[in-house]
Amino acid sequence: MKIKTLENRLIDLEMEGIFDKNLSLYLLDIPAEKDLQKGINITPSQNEFFVFAKGYNDLLKVGTVFTSIISRNSTIESIYVTSILKFVSMRKGDNVDYIARGYSAICLLEFPNGIPQILNKLPFYGERENGKKYDSFVISQKEALDEILNYFE
Repeated sequence: MKIKTLENRLIDLEMEGIFDKNLSLYLLDIPAEKDLQKGINITPSQNEFFVFAKGYNDLLKVGTVFTSIISRNSTIESIYVTSILKFVSMRKGDNVDYIARGYSAICLLEFPNGIPQILNKLPFYGERENGKKYDSFVISQKEALDEILNYFE
């Protein structure tokens, strides 16, 4: 019998729709400086963070508030924290006010109480060679993290 890893268990929860029923954004990696120079004329504040992300829901609009960060490598590192989707750029110079399900974009996230240290484990674009060094995250709602923590108890 095969023992399920944390990643496989989270995939099970994804298949059951945990992120579909809770507004969620999959954080892929940190854009390189050259990617940010392609039509993005925003200088982030100290509480803002650019990231490549993929939408889980039909339309995640600018202004969407998230209340948790879920680590895909360790539920222990998942945290409750407020973040706000402030900006979305789908393609070079194509700045829109939403990110659609299944699409990737450069997003600007604001963390009113400061950028959480766990996001330092996100790789820069193209650096995900050593999976153990990096982590992947989903920003979602408190209810999603509650359900995940209950699942693993």
